[in-house]
Amino acid sequence: MTNFGLYVLNDIYLDTLYPDKYPQDKNDKRPFYLAIKDDSKEQVYWCIPLSSKTEKYAPIIKKIPNAGIIAHLYGEKDSAILTQNIVPVPVHYIEREFMLNDIHFVIKDSNLINEIDKKARVIIALIKNKNFKFFENCKEMYNSL
Repeated sequence: MTNFGLYVLNDIYLDTLYPDKYPQDKNDKRPFYLAIKDDSKEQVYWCIPLSSKTEKYAPIIKKIPNAGIIAHLYGEKDSAILTQNIVPVPVHYIEREFMLNDIHFVIKDSNLINEIDKKARVIIALIKNKNFKFFENCKEMYNSL
């Protein structure tokens, strides 16, 4: 597993553990997830869903900056990196790397990495330390790992 690499989660995780209110589009194994290693649990990554629906998420991100980032990662369109929908994932639920031109896609831009990491750490802290209904499923899942 590579920090800030993109991955596909397996159907068992998506069908049984993934919160219902989070993006559910699984056609062609979408959404893809950006993985960040958990600081305290060895075999756990925090996975952030990506979406091509930037018009839908841009107003939310403008209103709540830690909700995510709109960025150009690959291809012709921007992607929404939905830090508000971050989930803890044990590595055995990671199905495979997301490949682009037969190469594992990993974010290399240090400014983008820093921005994603900063927003993700805010959300992770809320999940771990606060009792917000929106993050209730993630907190329970994380604590059970």
